[in-house]
Amino acid sequence: MGGWKPLVCAVAASLVVDAASGCHCGDCSRSGGYVVSPGDGVERPLALYSGWRDGACWDDFACFGTCGKAGLGDVRWNDSCASEALTVFAPGRAPHRYLRDLASARTLALASPVPVPLTIWIVSEENALPGIWDDRAGRHVARALRLYQELDAGVRLEFNSATDVHRIDPARFEELMGATSYAYCDNAPRLQTPHFAAADRINVYYVPVIYSFEHGGLACGTEPEAIFVEYLGAWSANLLAHEIGHSLGLVKPRALAAEPGEIDGFPDAERNLMTSSAAEVRSLTLGQVFRIHFDADGWLGGRATDVQGGLPTCQDDAYTRAPCPPLTLTAPGGWR
Repeated sequence: MGGWKPLVCAVAASLVVDAASGCHCGDCSRSGGYVVSPGDGVERPLALYSGWRDGACWDDFACFGTCGKAGLGDVRWNDSCASEALTVFAPGRAPHRYLRDLASARTLALASPVPVPLTIWIVSEENALPGIWDDRAGRHVARALRLYQELDAGVRLEFNSATDVHRIDPARFEELMGATSYAYCDNAPRLQTPHFAAADRINVYYVPVIYSFEHGGLACGTEPEAIFVEYLGAWSANLLAHEIGHSLGLVKPRALAAEPGEIDGFPDAERNLMTSSAAEVRSLTLGQVFRIHFDADGWLGGRATDVQGGLPTCQDDAYTRAPCPPLTLTAPGGWR
């Protein structure tokens, strides 16, 4: 489909999507015109649609709206296409996905960003804890809180430094996890006790060294959800935010490249949250935001209980569609 661009209208009009000319401002009250509004306070929604439209089946058709509305033209939800779904995004809101006709509810109530609670565990002696927090862990947490808000990921990291930071005695941690492999994900389920993990939260363990690992951080995808971070290495302040992205279901752009060292298909990939050791983080793609919320294997998707029709398990190949939009799906300058 190519890229899609932000739209600026000079008049208060809804958006019409036209197959030949793309998005433009105009009257969407014509017969068959399908308009959705994400509710009060949203001026510039984005609709991501798969299904029957203007005589053909479309996959991942995306278009910005304006003036609080997005129009999709002649849309029909009649089971004639392999995929029929509409996902609506807006800055400062959590996206919402619909799988059935919205004829009776075209004003959509997009919720506030979804909370993602964090608990920090620092493996250290008592007298070393303040320094590790001030010099490393505290900076990582502050950066992660800011980045997820700035990137409009539709999530809100929740953390309270007075109640969500705990110390673990190194000897006890080593006893649980093994003398030389305590940072390996195979052993993470051993931490699933109230003394070493918090339920229904992403647990981050700051350890002196991650043995036989060269990146400084490791997200496990286990239960409890565990992230291990080295505090003795000279790692980027973006490290924790990057590892949280893995816990939420994202992979590295470099891991998807056709050849080692290449980054294919990711605009601004060097500043993408999921590029290892990015010096400056400025971007997430629309496909990445979709996966954070709607991949059944992600931390949020695995906890969703009221999703209409269930959630897809997104494909490993992030360049193709089926069943999820490709991770490379984006707009010039980002999705916002």
